[in-house]
Amino acid sequence: MRFPGWRTIGKSGPMRWFVIVVVVAVFVAGGWFAYHGVTSEVAGTAVPTPPPTFESPDRKVQLRVPDGAMDLGTEVRFSVPGPEVVEDLNKSARGVTAAGAPVDVQVVKGKLAADRVLVTLEYDPGLIPQGLNDKQVGMSVFDTELGSWVPILDAKVDPATRTVTAIAPHFSTVIATVLNAAKSAVDIGGKVIQTVIDANVTIARWITKLHTEILVTLLKDFLGIPEELKCTSTSPNVTVQAKSLLDLVRACAQPGEGSDTTVRLRNGFAFPLRTEPLPAGMAIRLSDVWNDGADVPNLVRNAFWAFRGQVVFPGTLVGSVTATSDLAAPVTVKMDIDADAVTFDMVLAALMVVGPAAAVAKSALKVVVEGLLKGAVKAEALTGWLKKSYEGLDCAVKAAHQVVDPFGKESIRAQADIAAGCVEQVLGALGLSGALRALISNVRILPEVVQTVLYPAAGQLGEQFGLYQQGPATVSVERFQVSSTFVGHWQVHGAVVDINRDGTGKVSWNGGPCTASLTEKRHCWGQAPLTFKAGANNTLVGTFGTVRYTTGEGGAVVTDYAFGSSGFQQGQTFSLWRNDEHTLKVSEGGPGNPYLCDAYASSHSNLCGA
Repeated sequence: MRFPGWRTIGKSGPMRWFVIVVVVAVFVAGGWFAYHGVTSEVAGTAVPTPPPTFESPDRKVQLRVPDGAMDLGTEVRFSVPGPEVVEDLNKSARGVTAAGAPVDVQVVKGKLAADRVLVTLEYDPGLIPQGLNDKQVGMSVFDTELGSWVPILDAKVDPATRTVTAIAPHFSTVIATVLNAAKSAVDIGGKVIQTVIDANVTIARWITKLHTEILVTLLKDFLGIPEELKCTSTSPNVTVQAKSLLDLVRACAQPGEGSDTTVRLRNGFAFPLRTEPLPAGMAIRLSDVWNDGADVPNLVRNAFWAFRGQVVFPGTLVGSVTATSDLAAPVTVKMDIDADAVTFDMVLAALMVVGPAAAVAKSALKVVVEGLLKGAVKAEALTGWLKKSYEGLDCAVKAAHQVVDPFGKESIRAQADIAAGCVEQVLGALGLSGALRALISNVRILPEVVQTVLYPAAGQLGEQFGLYQQGPATVSVERFQVSSTFVGHWQVHGAVVDINRDGTGKVSWNGGPCTASLTEKRHCWGQAPLTFKAGANNTLVGTFGTVRYTTGEGGAVVTDYAFGSSGFQQGQTFSLWRNDEHTLKVSEGGPGNPYLCDAYASSHSNLCGA
């Protein structure tokens, strides 16, 4: 920037001295402002030499502004944040530690264009870890929207001046950083990626290599061999039947929380499956999405599809979906090939690189997922890294869903282009596409990596892909409902039975005198939960759960009760059938005489008396 007529005015006699005095005054004033910048005053102003430059009071930070990147009269403040900033970077930034003091750069007046201004910082060679050198030095900027430290991958190091220079994506806290071999093992929310940090690798190269390794790990997830399918116990009232070619999809049902039933499913195909939107009566609970043993990438994947009412079944984890008490009629859960899987994971891998440790921690993610599944939080209300991940993955899914053969060579190339475009879109909205250009470019060259990972399973993929197209996998789910003729509150002399619509119930009965170990003679009262299922010829079969005895209803538990003729035991079964409008008949082994009466029969019939 030049002052108008600088040389012409400078040639005149008295005027020349006037100009000199003015210029000296300007520089003195500029120095005063720069000095006071440490105490939150303006730290530097543009000097009349091209290009305009801002400099911190200690001259360790410099901003060089190209033509057209600054409003006239722009002022910048430099300030030094507290030691907690360095502590946070050393703890949370991936692969790097501080190589100098952080500085907070703020435009307090006017405007500086983002992604155009060169920032130069000094670094301290004494902070370079042993065995490394200036080649491993770089620069990071703190992104407030992501809540994380983002490396500027095109940073240039000048060992002679001990400075590092990069184009600022935006203006906030910047710091010189250096790779640190102590951080070569990177925890990506439960997935530990082993990397190499030595004197031959730069920060940009290390970041792109990390991205590649994350993708390889994600791809191996859905191509692995899942654990064997096991249900802790069989659901008494929900039956499931899986149907697929070669019986590669299997399912079982086990009791869930409350009246829910968990339908567990094992995908034996060599590619991930995703359900269509779930039918009425089927739902996704936190337990279906959340697995404390799973890593964040899998949880993000599960949560993303759960918000759409769908479930993904990769190859290494047995998944589940929930049959609720609202399941009144048989339904079929249909599954299709997860054609978006490769594109999805390419985008997720890139976003995991820039994700902050706090935001991708399970505790933070779990709170969000719980809120979303309960309807308390909407996807569009997400913030920070999770919001940007959701946007990037949504972009990938919308574009990749038209892919016909998701695992073909040409298709993978097309998916890489889609993924790169989505990553660039997300990072561009944050003003980070320039700083992370190398990461975006790395997405475009991933097809070879993907093909290398898929190659060992290529034959199986092709064969099973062809088989799957002949007939998709389905899981039929049916909840047994007790007929209304049995549902209700029933009683007989010395016993009460409750039968519920969902096939659960309970029974309590007079067990007779308790054991002699009690100091006073009292009757024992027996209690047990019941489960019911359909029997032959319109009968209902009941099964006793855990039996316990107390001294009267709600009294002290009796552990040494001597079973007599009325001693029911866990697992004992009995049958019920309709006797007339108000009574049931009970088979041997059940609570009855052998009748059970409703309230009307109890007062109008002698069948259920003593």
